[in-house]
This record gives sequence, structure tokens and C-alpha cells, in this order.
Amino acid sequence: MKILLIAPAFYDYHDKIVAEAVHQGHEVVFFAERPARLVYSGAKKMPLALRERIYSIYLRKILNRISDQRFDRVLLIRGEIVRPWFIEELRAAQPDCRFVMYQWDSQRVVDFSAILPMFDVTLTFDSGDAERLNLRYLPLFYVRDYRIDPDSRSAVHDLTFVGSYHDERYETFKAVRSVCEANGIVLASYIYIAWIDYVKLKITGKRTPARADVSFAKLSQQDIVERYR
Repeated sequence: MKILLIAPAFYDYHDKIVAEAVHQGHEVVFFAERPARLVYSGAKKMPLALRERIYSIYLRKILNRISDQRFDRVLLIRGEIVRPWFIEELRAAQPDCRFVMYQWDSQRVVDFSAILPMFDVTLTFDSGDAERLNLRYLPLFYVRDYRIDPDSRSAVHDLTFVGSYHDERYETFKAVRSVCEANGIVLASYIYIAWIDYVKLKITGKRTPARADVSFAKLSQQDIVERYR
């Protein structure tokens, strides 16, 4: 098939997804689900009308760049800034194409309700969303790099957590840590937060994670694999 993939440019996951699709014999054209970080971050601070204008320019660019191409499948992952008018025009331009959406975020994080009826199939990693919205449940994928030979493991910790900071996740982490400490379970953790975001939390007086619990440096994928091993 020829696939139009619109997905987050998140670490190298989009590259892995494209590579796997190509390995399976498909042709893939990829676009990030939103503009470059600097543009996106700036737009989020702007009034709604101007923000929507910036998003529209980006989405229109995608439509223009594929105007002479025909696809068998459109695969949208997440689609934070994707608007109904974009899907309508894309469907009109690709009348024989099957439209599939996969959500690796919950609806309360990225509200996809406006575009949900416009897809032939929608799948979600969130079992609650699957039940509530009558969607197909599909657990998150993982890349082959994380397949660890059991014989190569050297168990130093009982549990390992690696993730980016957000307040709800951090509160859950602290609750899990308390259980571990009370039961002699050795927990290793690495929680990433951009230093500018940490400073913003401090300045605005919002709930801030303990400095000892977070790091300002991102781990490479190999570092993460080693921690899991």
C-alpha cells in the first residue's frame, strides 16, 4: 500500500514506524502531526484565532504537498492540531482511501471527538476510552530494541520507571514509591523535565516536583534500554 502517515515526531518513534511499514512492503509518506517545536510553542501562547491560523497554514501545506499523490491508507496517530476541515478535504482528495486513526493519548489529553466520526477505523491504547467510546482497544507498540534476552539481564532493581514529568504521573510515581519503600522493593527511576518548564512551575507557584526526583537531561534510547536491561 501507499500510506500517508501523520504522527508525532517523537524521539525516533516515527522513524521506527516508517521503517517497519517499509519493511512490510509499503510506501510511506510522513508528516509530523504539528509544526516544528518553536512554532508550535509560540502558537500555544497566542490568541485562539491567531493560533488556529498558524495551524491552518501548516495543515494546508500538507494538503498542497500531496495534492498530486494518491494513497491507499491514511494513518493518523494522535493528531493534536488536526481539524475536521482538514480531514474533509483530505477525504475529498482521496476518495478511495481508508482512513485509520490510532490514539496513544487519552481523550482527556488530546480531544479527538470532533474528528472521530470521520475515520473508518479508530483504535486507542486507553481501555477506558475504548469502552466509553466503543473503540477498538490496541495496546501500545514497542520497538525491537527493547526486546531483551533474559540471559543478558543483571537484576539490580525490582522495578524501573523512565518517563517525562507531568503532575498526575508524578503523583502516581510517588504513591508507587511509597509502596515500594514500605515493602522492601528496590525502585529505580528517571523522570525528565525540561529545565525551562521546571523554572516556570517555580515562578508560577504551581506544584513542583522535588529537584532530586527529576533530571533536566534527556536519556538516549540506548540509555533507556540499558536501564531496562
